[in-house]
Amino acid sequence: MRFLPTSDQQAMAEAVRDALAKECTPEVLRNTGDTGRDRRIWGALAGLGVFGLTVPEQAGGLGLDQRDVVGVFEEIGRAAVPGPVAEAFAAVQVLASARDDGPASGWLDSIAAGDAVVSAGLGSAPLVDSADLADLLILQHGTELHAVAAAGIRATRAESVDANRRLFTVEWRPGPETRFAAGDEAVARLRDHLLLATSAQLVGLARKLLDLAVRHVSVREQFGRPLGALQAVQHRLADVAVGIEFADPVVARAACSLAAGEPSAARDVAMAKVFASQAAERAAYAGLQVHGAIGYTREHEFHLYALRAWALALAHGDARRHRQRVADDLLGGSPAPRFPAY
Repeated sequence: MRFLPTSDQQAMAEAVRDALAKECTPEVLRNTGDTGRDRRIWGALAGLGVFGLTVPEQAGGLGLDQRDVVGVFEEIGRAAVPGPVAEAFAAVQVLASARDDGPASGWLDSIAAGDAVVSAGLGSAPLVDSADLADLLILQHGTELHAVAAAGIRATRAESVDANRRLFTVEWRPGPETRFAAGDEAVARLRDHLLLATSAQLVGLARKLLDLAVRHVSVREQFGRPLGALQAVQHRLADVAVGIEFADPVVARAACSLAAGEPSAARDVAMAKVFASQAAERAAYAGLQVHGAIGYTREHEFHLYALRAWALALAHGDARRHRQRVADDLLGGSPAPRFPAY
């Protein structure tokens, strides 16, 4: 397996970074009450083909695979993009195999074009990102997946550590008219792709937090010299950089395993979530430490990315839970209990 990105994958990631540098600045992220902002960013990503990367060509997409989205989602994480971008990627994977005459039919074209916002919720009582803006929700009921249009749900806002990650509880009624997939395999496919996209975002967030910390210690002086000249600070940030470099290939391996349909794909995705969560949390805590008191303030941009890192590290199962899944798979232990969506 080749884990290094190709020139085309690098070019796509760079295009996304350039677009988000204009559309998703810290000033934009501070405006948490502007739901139109999320639609604008969604449209910018759609214009670059982000939502159609893995959509089949006959449905208006690019027909690429999981390896081609890792760099893109790292840039989405680096910018702390609001909205259910990871959920949309995961939803596409299960919608592509839906029956042409079922409740999930006809959505792929709209999703690929950015005309429809789709989110997803796993578990019996999920918290769904941007449920109030979604045109379609993919929701789990037992071992079934249901495609529920916006008109078929009632969304109630829930508390979130990250104000830009707008979570909702949803009330809905499952039935034959909404069910489009059944079985553990379908649920696992949605879960694994959601974990892959989230893990890639966490790596991007870790890189952003490290960049902010390095920039701060380069200009902030104490005792007449920059903080970055202190060996203890250098070692602290070096540990962060090492964690990121260890996490990046683990996420790439998970993408390769999913693309190739490897039997180890679920385990590899779980390991990716472990490494990416640890890297992002380490970057957030180290960055907060070197920023000092200013890192706690709302006036500084650091919190915009640290809060997202902490939120995503816990989302869809934390590192401890996924480490247990890996151990059970390798050692043949009893299956880990189903983890909550959040």
